[in-house]
Amino acid sequence: MKRLLVFAFGFLLLVPAKAQQDPMFSQYLYNMLAINPAYAGSRGQLSSALFYRNQWTGFDGAPITVNGSVHAPIRNTNASWGVNLFNDRIGVQNQNLINLNYAYRIIGSKGSLSLGLSGGLYQFGYDYNKLGDGFYDPALQGSDSYTLFNAGFGAYYQSSRMALGISVPHMFNGQLINQGAYQAVNPANHIYLTGSYLIVVSDDYRFKPSAMVKMVRNAPVQMDLNATLIYKNMLHLGVSYRTINEVSLMAQVQANKHWWVGYAYDIPFGVVSDVSTGSHELFIGFEFSFDKSKILSPRYF
Repeated sequence: MKRLLVFAFGFLLLVPAKAQQDPMFSQYLYNMLAINPAYAGSRGQLSSALFYRNQWTGFDGAPITVNGSVHAPIRNTNASWGVNLFNDRIGVQNQNLINLNYAYRIIGSKGSLSLGLSGGLYQFGYDYNKLGDGFYDPALQGSDSYTLFNAGFGAYYQSSRMALGISVPHMFNGQLINQGAYQAVNPANHIYLTGSYLIVVSDDYRFKPSAMVKMVRNAPVQMDLNATLIYKNMLHLGVSYRTINEVSLMAQVQANKHWWVGYAYDIPFGVVSDVSTGSHELFIGFEFSFDKSKILSPRYF
């Protein structure tokens, strides 16, 4: 049965289609560089994060994603740099991406607007050996790997109370595999819209509603609707509803001015709940300011 499930994943990815291919993150507010290059340097210091996501635990061949990023402003300029890497595995498919990011910030009286570009390499492959000895198809043997150039664009507006973003991580499409009747999906153009707003409840509490809309041609629009309660700028507790029938419970702790840790547990509904107990997502973040004379206010975006 498990081999059949792995094959189902692989086959669906081999037929011609446009679908949502980018990895998802429940704690995307703490991992914005993964979807928007204009976010680079927005926290005013060197900022890095490492994410691990085990999606649909108990489902053989389910997605496992590892993502790492680092970004920082360039001193004495309005420019910033960033590096983003991820590995995403699902069934017989394996994706790798490395992106270099550049952002330029236009500072206004009430906020700043950043425009960002990313460029790098996108590697996409299959290992058909994972289908097991009991399955044989002459068109699905061995392993294949293809590498394409990747480029993205984004815009990000940030003030003390709100943040808005729009981005297209894959501006170019390219055919990856063409083997007779079998054909892999292209790296489709995903469009991300993000927004969040900070409400000061009291000296100790902040409330931050946020949302993300992800659009891909010929695929349903996906929305994440989130609510986060912040206690003393240290403890973040959140809940999120995802329109693909998931609810996420999240907690993030800023241990000190340098270290962040976070965890999210996604509870599935519908068909997925019959085969999986949920998804787990962990992250650890590190931030450091080289400018000791600069006093950084609490960062909410």
